[in-house]
Amino acid sequence: MIAAALVTLLAAAPTSQAVRFLTRTPFPEAVAGNLNEHGLMSLATTPCASTANLSLPLAVKFQHVRPKGIIQSDDGFSGCQLKDGNWWSMMTMINHTRENICYDGQLVSKSTAKPFNVTGPLTERGNSRNLFIVRPEGKCNEQSPCPVIFYLHGHDEHVSTLVSVGGEKAEEESWEKAKGAGFMRYAHQADCGQTLGSVLVFPQLLEGESWAVDGPNLLQHFLVPVLKNHDQSGADGHWDMDRVAIMGYSEGSEGAIHAAKLYPAVFSLAIAAAPNTPTGVHLKIAESDVVPELVPRKLRLLIASFGEQDKIGSSKDGLDDLIADLDDSGVSKLTPLHVRLYLGAGHVHWDEMFNRWPALHSVVWEGNYERLDKLFQ
Repeated sequence: MIAAALVTLLAAAPTSQAVRFLTRTPFPEAVAGNLNEHGLMSLATTPCASTANLSLPLAVKFQHVRPKGIIQSDDGFSGCQLKDGNWWSMMTMINHTRENICYDGQLVSKSTAKPFNVTGPLTERGNSRNLFIVRPEGKCNEQSPCPVIFYLHGHDEHVSTLVSVGGEKAEEESWEKAKGAGFMRYAHQADCGQTLGSVLVFPQLLEGESWAVDGPNLLQHFLVPVLKNHDQSGADGHWDMDRVAIMGYSEGSEGAIHAAKLYPAVFSLAIAAAPNTPTGVHLKIAESDVVPELVPRKLRLLIASFGEQDKIGSSKDGLDDLIADLDDSGVSKLTPLHVRLYLGAGHVHWDEMFNRWPALHSVVWEGNYERLDKLFQ
């Protein structure tokens, strides 16, 4: 199965891409137990007793857009395979929940956004944007630089005023908007604040901006310059530029998808939770539009999640648009896709991804990238 997949994918890729792909081929881990506890691309080893869930609307759509892809199920105790196929495109149905890894309690600290100077068309709305950076205590030195997480917020976390012009009142609004957002919330709690092993970068947009529509400009004139202009000897510590993840939820998921398409040599992991915005806006990017200077590739895996009962936008359209975007931009040729479908969950399911998936938490939050690296040895 794996050998056949390699032949097919290499034949479809240009020669230069094929060489890079050949040296970075992932091999998913076969798991007899709970898939949630193991790797980001764990494969079930046994067939499911029932295949009824293959008739769920999003499963039907996945089979239509990725007819050779694998579909499997994880009930919290063991995983099983609903449909055999090529692991390069994988769907895992999650029909259980578990306790939070980071206790969802009182915040014991806070952060203050700093202005970061932007360029290009972004300056039409202001010369800067708000940027939070949370650094793990006692880590990120020259001998052991820290991985980086860009965490892209949803629609409700936009701010009305920049901290560069609004002073203390703008700082208060910025923190009020940011403090409840997933990783920012975990970072300021007593338990998980101590286990953070990656640098958390939280860019904040103005009202009227959109990760979906403005994503390419925001990446080019805001997010990527954060990396390029980082002072490795500064207060925010040493960053590992080979281990930069970008993840977003709801509207922010669109920014993560843009990053995977446009900057595959900057970001090594892209995660998009609930990529079906109310407007259904997706900006199509052709393969010819991928930034040409950014080679070789670093992007190893793209993960997207959907809630079965999501009523904001259409999950089927979101999956359809996602696959089309990845195909049109050339990402599908060289980057595996893991789609996670949370059964019974709605739009706000990202804590299931970010705070109840031990394998992802280990890699992204704690900074244990060797769990991802071993797929590409």
